[in-house]
Amino acid sequence: MKGGMYLSDSEVAFDNMLAYAATVEVGSDGNDAWIFDVDETIISNLPFYKRYGYGNTTETNDTASVFKSRRREELVKEGYKLHGCSGDQWSDLVGYPMARRIFKVPNPMYYVA
Repeated sequence: MKGGMYLSDSEVAFDNMLAYAATVEVGSDGNDAWIFDVDETIISNLPFYKRYGYGNTTETNDTASVFKSRRREELVKEGYKLHGCSGDQWSDLVGYPMARRIFKVPNPMYYVA
């Protein structure tokens, strides 16, 4: 993280996201969506988890990609159009349904298989 590659890789990913987002035609129905995997790579989750708890025992048997695919499927069934999906792990991005474009952002700390 100190050598500059993390910043450089992040800038490339975010520049690509911004360029694509500028081309998206947003409808008037309020159902346009972009999924951001917001976790410790962007913010600190600790205050949230302290307040609301540290886990969900009803879905602990799902892999990360299965869990996230199911959530995307729920959004599509509710009528959302998934224009983009950004995440630091491939499990944030793969599986169906997929967003029209996916963007992998770097995470130099860990990998979820």
